[in-house]
Amino acid sequence: MADYLVRYYTLCASVGVFERVFWGPLVSYREGLVDDGTEDRSSSDHRDVVAFYSAYPGEPTQWRRRPAFHALLTLVQRLAGFSYKAARCAGNGLEIHEFHKDDQVCLVAWTRNGGLARIKDCLASESLESLTAIYDRDGAQLSDCPDFLTESPRNHKLSFILYAIKARLKRYKRKLRKKLRLS
Repeated sequence: MADYLVRYYTLCASVGVFERVFWGPLVSYREGLVDDGTEDRSSSDHRDVVAFYSAYPGEPTQWRRRPAFHALLTLVQRLAGFSYKAARCAGNGLEIHEFHKDDQVCLVAWTRNGGLARIKDCLASESLESLTAIYDRDGAQLSDCPDFLTESPRNHKLSFILYAIKARLKRYKRKLRKKLRLS
């Protein structure tokens, strides 16, 4: 569910027509970002409905944040204030989406259908050298750039890596000079 959530929000941003995007129930035994701890899987009832709740199921002491909760938290923290720019790659089982904010660029990347992609084959060496931080889907900062992107985080949580890349300074300086000339 966490993988799907990141893809869902990223692809919704790529379309550029939504003012808001929502996720299903916050607290639910089945699809909530928080597991209600009731372990009642017998039937679908009011707890799976996205609506106003007069009370949440279970006891808050039993609730458990699911990986999807942490994935959404990572997206919100890392992409706050960023705007979707373009898909750097959206085909052949690979998705790389670019977001901009001031002089920063952030990439969200993953593979599809069990694919594996060498990062050095996906990004120019200039982009790789200008990395300032790399985060996994759940927000942990990685100390080194991994060799591969994958679809599933089961082994190393590397399916969704957020790259914070400094914008190319030459391009940024050129734009700034142009702006100053026009003023």
